Amino acid sequence: MRLLNTSTYGLKTFYGDDIQPYAILSHTWLQDDQEVTFADITSTPQSANPSWAAKRGAAKIRFLCLQARNDGFEYAWIDTCCETHALLMWQP
Repeated sequence: MRLLNTSTYGLKTFYGDDIQPYAILSHTWLQDDQEVTFADITSTPQSANPSWAAKRGAAKIRFLCLQARNDGFEYAWIDTCCETHALLMWQP
């Protein structure tokens, strides 16, 4: 499971019993070009001003991380950037 670090916005992968407690964001999707994606998160070095910061969806991520930190969570999960788009669009 990939989780977003609420302080660095970096992704970390956890397996089995090592999965840390995390906050989850339930949200309404924006247009594809406005969501921060897995590709955006993984292609940008962790910084205070990542390249994806100008996207409308960045506000959701910032709010999620701020609220999660305030609630004592080091990690958070949001489908738009913790999973690859191909996995989200899979249909049997």
